[in-house]
Order: sequence, then structure tokens, then C-alpha cells
Amino acid sequence: MRSKISQKKLSQTALAALCGCSISVINQIITGKRTLARVQEKIAKNLDHSSWQELVASAYEFSKYISNIDQNLRNIDKRRMA
Repeated sequence: MRSKISQKKLSQTALAALCGCSISVINQIITGKRTLARVQEKIAKNLDHSSWQELVASAYEFSKYISNIDQNLRNIDKRRMA
């Protein structure tokens, strides 16, 4: 989720201001420690997603993609070391 915020060039502080809540609420929501539908939907809209569910799914896919790249780089390094 943090990568989505970074891609949009927003800080949690700026996102909190846009959503009308505190930074701690933003942090708790993006780390999954708290759910507030109103704020979740505002976060999604400010990150150009139609819904919170779509944002979470997109963040999950992005995370899988990055993990695959990381694994591929490790495999390349192992082959070079052999």
C-alpha cells in the first residue's frame, strides 16, 4: 500500500489532509490495524482507484510482481556465483 502512496507522490501527511483525518488513522488503515470505510474510500479515490477493495487488490498484485522480480534477481546472482 505504501508503494501506491509513493507512486502518487503523496505523503501520509498529505493523504491525511485530503481525507480529513489524522496521520495515525491513515497509518492504522494502510497497515490493516483499523477499518474506517469512509476514510478507506477517500484513500482509494485519492490514489485513483474506484474502491478500497480495488486498491487493495492492486497493491497485492504489485507486491507479487515486485516479489517475482526480487526472486529472479536472486536466481541470477546465484547463477553468477556458481
